[in-house]
Amino acid sequence: MRRVLTALAALGAMMVMAVPAQAGGPPFQAGPKHGDEFTSTSADPNTGEVSIFSLNARQPSAVHCAGDGPFATLQSTQPADGVHSVAVAYKDGSWIDTVVLNIDIFGSQSGALGHGAVTGGHMGSSGTVNMTLFSPPQPGETLTTRFGLQAHAGCVPGAQPVGLNGSRPVDAGRVTFVSVTTG
Repeated sequence: MRRVLTALAALGAMMVMAVPAQAGGPPFQAGPKHGDEFTSTSADPNTGEVSIFSLNARQPSAVHCAGDGPFATLQSTQPADGVHSVAVAYKDGSWIDTVVLNIDIFGSQSGALGHGAVTGGHMGSSGTVNMTLFSPPQPGETLTTRFGLQAHAGCVPGAQPVGLNGSRPVDAGRVTFVSVTTG
């Protein structure tokens, strides 16, 4: 129990770390975010900071865990003409191994054009996710790149006769997105 409380305290501290806003912040827009009464989500288009937190106190059902896991996203839109690849840069990323940094790229007429993800636990990491589009966008359409964090709908931790065994007591993550560039 002491280890669980220590882990919860560390994750709580990670979630409240402040990152000062940069002058003329990133050119992002708010994207979709979602969760349930056991979650908290935040996505600030002015600073590029995205965070999610989920207390896995849900009771498992016979088929799957009840409830919705959290996700929070930002997005960037630009003309799609001549775009063949997209790169999303991030910094100060900290999340546990049940959280995914997820990126989806779609055209206003073409639909899904690309996907990227960073999985596994991270602490203070920075990087760039480079994605080549699945197919060229149609002339004149708009390209939307949506990026953020997501977690599954967790159940009560520990071995359960039904539901997902071994869920974490908490799913948490925080990251600051720096830029979206096209090539």
